[in-house]
Order: sequence, then structure tokens, then C-alpha cells
Amino acid sequence: EILFGSLEHEPLYDLCSTAFWGGFAWIYAMQFKLYSKVNELYDSRGLTPPLLVWGLLVPGYNFVTGIRQIHFLSQFWAMERGEQPERDAFC
Repeated sequence: EILFGSLEHEPLYDLCSTAFWGGFAWIYAMQFKLYSKVNELYDSRGLTPPLLVWGLLVPGYNFVTGIRQIHFLSQFWAMERGEQPERDAFC
């Protein structure tokens, strides 16, 4: 109930609200950093960056973009090792 009540208050209302909204901010900041890193890796090899940062702004789609990030990162490292990446129907 304390954390649910954090949704009703502004981010700096109390410690629980600050921690709750700070967690959201941290997740989005880390997603942005990781998306940028995956795109940077692809760009460094002359490949088209696979992720669009606007995916962070659409609720629900940011989860899908996170799954795609894992897929493209594993695909990148498979190419680096000289392996043939497996086809993924989801991505």
C-alpha cells in the first residue's frame, strides 16, 4: 500500500515516492544507455543501427524494444565470433 500510494503523490512527496519514481527514471536512463550502446556497436562495424530510441516513449513498446535489444546484441556477438546468427521470428 505504501508503494501504491506513491502513485498518488508527486515524486518528492516522501521517501517512498522518491524511491518509486526514481526507480522509473533509473530504468529509462539505463534503457536509453543500453539502446545507444547496441546502436553504437552496430554503427562501429558499418551496420545499420537496429534500435530506434523513440521506442522508449511508447508504454508497452519499450518492453518489446528491450527484448529486441537482447536479440540484436546476441546477433551482433554471433557475427563477431563468425557464427551464423539464428533467425528469430519475433525480431
